[in-house]
Formats: sequence, C-alpha cells, structure tokens
Amino acid sequence: MELFGDRYQVQGNAGRDLIAVFYHARDLLLDRVVLVKVLRDIYRNNPRFVMCFEREAKMLSSLRHPNVVQVFDHGQSQGNCFIVMYEMLTGHTPFDRDTPVAVAMQHIQDAPTPPSQFNPNITPALEDIILRCLEKVPEMRYRDGLQMARVLEKLEDS
Repeated sequence: MELFGDRYQVQGNAGRDLIAVFYHARDLLLDRVVLVKVLRDIYRNNPRFVMCFEREAKMLSSLRHPNVVQVFDHGQSQGNCFIVMYEMLTGHTPFDRDTPVAVAMQHIQDAPTPPSQFNPNITPALEDIILRCLEKVPEMRYRDGLQMARVLEKLEDS
C-alpha cells in the first residue's frame, strides 16, 4: 500500500479532477479515515502547479467552518504534493472519467450530478451553494471566497 507523509496509508481511489487524484486513506497515527488529494504526476515537476497546489493547501487549512472540509495536513512525499482532508461531502468528485481529457470535456459540457444524490443529508440550501461553486459561467459563481463564506455563515445561522 502507498504511504504519504509516512502516515497516510492509501485504501483506494476516491476520484480525480484535472490536476489531482483523490484517495481514501487511513491516518495511521490517529487511526481515522481521511481523503488525500495528490497533484497528478504530469504536474509535480512544474513549479507553477506546485506553487498553486501549496497555496491552495495553506488557504484551505486556514478556513474553519462546519460546511467547509477541514485540511489536516499537507506536504510532499516521494516527490508528490499532497493535501489531507478529513472527508468529502459526497464521497465523489463532481466530474470523473478515465482520462484528463474526458474529465475536461465533462467540465465543459455536463452539469454535475446534484450532491444530494450521493449524500441525502445535504440540504437544498447547501446543495445550491455547492452547485453555484461549480457553475460553468464564472459570473454565476461567487465573486470570491469572502462572499461564499458569508453565505455559508448565513446557512449555519439558519
């Protein structure tokens, strides 16, 4: 079994997107299930992609909200950049195909499956937020993370 950071043992595939592969894993130190996001091999030697991936990890690790996945760890292991999260809301990435090109085509052409079809505990209000984040037209998405955080705070208060 593959091991990231001498601590996260891969249990199986969880999905992939254009730049990363996701794995279900076990945190051997704390004995819990986590999700490990790993930068795809074709990008791991590209300083620009590595920098963006590390920036994403640092930004996500600073967020604390019940409707945002918590980042527990990030780093590099055997040349692979990884981010460790405790869970995925649906257990699936929004788009999943066999090749990066097929995933890209899904991003362009297909609407994502409503998250509540994978997890019936997702409320309609939370599903609306998730789907807005996945809008094809950038103007239809949240303007920035702050706007989205405010919407999530309102959801938590309701």
